[in-house]
Amino acid sequence: MAELPKPLNVLELQDGESRRFTVTRFEQGEETIFPGHAPQGKKIQVLRVHVRPEDVEHAPYYWDITSSRLVAQLRPQLALVGNLTVRWQVTAHGIAPKKYFTVERAPA
Repeated sequence: MAELPKPLNVLELQDGESRRFTVTRFEQGEETIFPGHAPQGKKIQVLRVHVRPEDVEHAPYYWDITSSRLVAQLRPQLALVGNLTVRWQVTAHGIAPKKYFTVERAPA
């Protein structure tokens, strides 16, 4: 899997915070990160969801999802439902490393 073009625009949500968006297209890739426990670098999977401009405060108009838990939930739903027809709401619960997410269809 190839690295995604820069810049990254990581979707970061705090405990209880939600984000709503409509996906126009998506792609998967990988990125090298440099966390404290792996200063030599570590490859992670990234799901880039391109969204409507009004769903992001600034360019670029996509979110990079790096949480493997969230990718595992959202990616199959995007493949099943498709794009442009569903508004999604993602909500974070807890704090890393035990953070989990709910993914649901949001009201329009």
